[in-house]
Amino acid sequence: MRKQALHALVRMRAPIAPEIFASMLKDKAPDVRQQAVSALGQLRDPKYVGVLVDALKDPNADVRQQAAFSLARMR
Repeated sequence: MRKQALHALVRMRAPIAPEIFASMLKDKAPDVRQQAVSALGQLRDPKYVGVLVDALKDPNADVRQQAAFSLARMR
């Protein structure tokens, strides 16, 4: 549910507080963390580069891969 809610908010370009992303990046479910990292890449906001770099250390390979992809999208 959390993953789908974030996906919908990003698609609508709704403003999302940084605290929401911080919370989701610490979620126990890897798919929620992966969605949060994906959303940050879609936003392409340079203020999230550090967060995405930290996500490269996530224990889940899919989250790390999405973080790398998101950073590449931001250039």
